[in-house]
Amino acid sequence: MESARAAAEAAVAPKRKGPASLGKGEAHGFPLVIGLSHKTATVEVREKLSIPESAWNEAAAALVSYDTIEEAAVLSTCNRFEVYIVAKDHFAATRDVLAFLRGHSGLETAELRPNLFMLQDDEATMHLLRVSSGLDSLVVGEGQILSQVSVCPRG
Repeated sequence: MESARAAAEAAVAPKRKGPASLGKGEAHGFPLVIGLSHKTATVEVREKLSIPESAWNEAAAALVSYDTIEEAAVLSTCNRFEVYIVAKDHFAATRDVLAFLRGHSGLETAELRPNLFMLQDDEATMHLLRVSSGLDSLVVGEGQILSQVSVCPRG
């Protein structure tokens, strides 16, 4: 009886693309990327959000200090600024990432928001692969971004 009930609940539960529950039934969050690039933001906005590579660890640690963010990585170059996170609740995590970005840059939401893009789940993963391979670079195929992604700290 109990297994039939569990199967019925699983059948009507909302399906979401992303990693399945791992371990002892503990569900993990889903990927989300929030960022801007040479395609979406002016140089002035990119400069205000820029974080030197030596401070990427601190920025990732600050992001995971929010209860809504399980994991975080920051990628900041002259042509892009991206925050990759793992979260169960993308709405709450987005709110917290925007709070972090406002505090870091000094930009208000009205100045910041039009410059940003947000991608979830499979789209976030595909974006990271495109960025890593240089397909999303100012000069397509440029290889420096792969080394930057590979040293990108994860909090």
